Amino acid sequence: MTADEGLAVLESILDSEYLSQTQTMVFRQAWVGQSYVEIAIATGYDHGYIKDTGAQLWKLLSRVLDKKVTKNNFRNIICGLSPQSQSPLVKLPHETSDSVSSTCFNQSWGEANDVTSFYGRTEEQNCLEKWLVSDRCRLVSVLGIGGVGKTALAIKVAKQAREQFDYVVWRSLRHAPPLIELFPDIILFLSEQQDTQIPNTAPKQVEKLLTYLRQHRCLIVLDNLEAILQTGGRAGKYREGYEVYGYLLERVAD
Repeated sequence: MTADEGLAVLESILDSEYLSQTQTMVFRQAWVGQSYVEIAIATGYDHGYIKDTGAQLWKLLSRVLDKKVTKNNFRNIICGLSPQSQSPLVKLPHETSDSVSSTCFNQSWGEANDVTSFYGRTEEQNCLEKWLVSDRCRLVSVLGIGGVGKTALAIKVAKQAREQFDYVVWRSLRHAPPLIELFPDIILFLSEQQDTQIPNTAPKQVEKLLTYLRQHRCLIVLDNLEAILQTGGRAGKYREGYEVYGYLLERVAD
């Protein structure tokens, strides 16, 4: 089901209730897994305004549908209201295995690209999926020179393995976001927007994240990690101010 189809289902139910233009925009962007931060950046709105708009939207849907609706479960609920839905895992005729929307699993794909036309790398796919699913490795690195397809491979494997996880989060570090800006959104996602007591220091945010990793089977992919590393010096040295990412990797591995 696409965002437009979801809106059509919703509009048939709302009757006299109408979504504002901003609520509709948040609905569309959230449908494809965009975080509030990403929506704010893409639209030019303030992050707080987007977050408040989302909260008002989920509150409206909760009242109209008489059930708790959140940013993480609204797709499940809307898909379940569609006349085409016969089961939680129904697949629409025009959808491929990579484009099927998540109905049973909480997923936030951020800027992940479409890999429907991905071919090859079978050995690497099988190896990575084994490490993630069977061996339950806590930390996996995909290394290689630029342009060889690391991102596409990681997306393909993450989508193949997604049903093995309670939560899937994909975030790009291409623009080198400080961890303290990246993590509040991830913590909110894993808590289904319930945990608003987010620490204001990066190390404490890492510890908060670890509590959710202990409670749930999570797959978190950080793409373009090289953006937070220094260039021209010793390999693996973080840019000034980004050392806390190293602390994150160490704690996850431990």
